[in-house]
Amino acid sequence: MSLFTVLASSKIAASAAAVGALTVAGVGSAAYTGSLPTPAQQVAHNVLGAPAPALDEAKGAATAAKSAVADEASKATAAATEAADKATGAAKSAVADAQTAAADAAAKAAATKAGASASVDAAGLDLPGLCTARANGGLDAASSAYKSLTLAANGEANVTVFCADVLKASATGSASANGAVAAPAAPAVPAVPTLPAAPALPSAPALPDVANAPSAPALPSDAASALTR
Repeated sequence: MSLFTVLASSKIAASAAAVGALTVAGVGSAAYTGSLPTPAQQVAHNVLGAPAPALDEAKGAATAAKSAVADEASKATAAATEAADKATGAAKSAVADAQTAAADAAAKAAATKAGASASVDAAGLDLPGLCTARANGGLDAASSAYKSLTLAANGEANVTVFCADVLKASATGSASANGAVAAPAAPAVPAVPTLPAAPALPSAPALPDVANAPSAPALPSDAASALTR
């Protein structure tokens, strides 16, 4: 091998080493600034400790954001479900309350109607007669008259006391009617007749006007002369 060949080979090797060093230095700078492509940046990150690729950070941020959105959506769904359950429960409770109120109103109306019917039946009954018939065993418990008497007494358990009061009141009323004689009413005193008014006096007639006396006639001039002679 000639000296020229050896020198030439050494110069080429030195140049290649210099170029490699420059290349490695440039790649390292790019790696530490995060300018390499994602795969190369990842290799530099793993080998040289350069920063991780920005894409991974973006993916991590996107994943975190997606997870946060999913959590918020889950919370919103749970809140909406809870609100819907509460609204449904409140509606069912309101319906139940309305049904209960309607049933109570219907029961009160029926009781009022029954009480009115009982009052009407009792108003047209001969209670003393029914109670007397019952006391004498002449009132069948299955008859409509006995049922009307039961309604008037507000229950079968009250019939005995009710009839005792009715018969007592009837006896008291009969004794009062037989023993008391009504005094005749005093005749009304006739009213004093009014006196006729005194007739008005006629007014005095007006006096007639006095007629003017005629004046004496004038004497003729020759008569006056004759009288003076």
